[in-house]
Amino acid sequence: NVVNQSLVNDVKRITDIRYENEQLKKEIELLKLKCNDRILHDEEIRMLRKQVDTSNNYRTLIAKQEAEILKLREQLANKNKIDII
Repeated sequence: NVVNQSLVNDVKRITDIRYENEQLKKEIELLKLKCNDRILHDEEIRMLRKQVDTSNNYRTLIAKQEAEILKLREQLANKNKIDII
């Protein structure tokens, strides 16, 4: 009877350990999915940052062109003043 109870306890422990093992496997898979999702998200952020940096370069280029246009307008206005005199 004691041996039977010991066997029953061992079987119960084995069953509990198997269940716990399955739960741990599921948790590991979930963590892997979360890590992969994070990696993809980080990659999206990197791509967006590159796009923002590119946009900033365009803004700089536009600002330079606007400054050049203003300079040319001033030169043209000065030339017109000289031509009038």
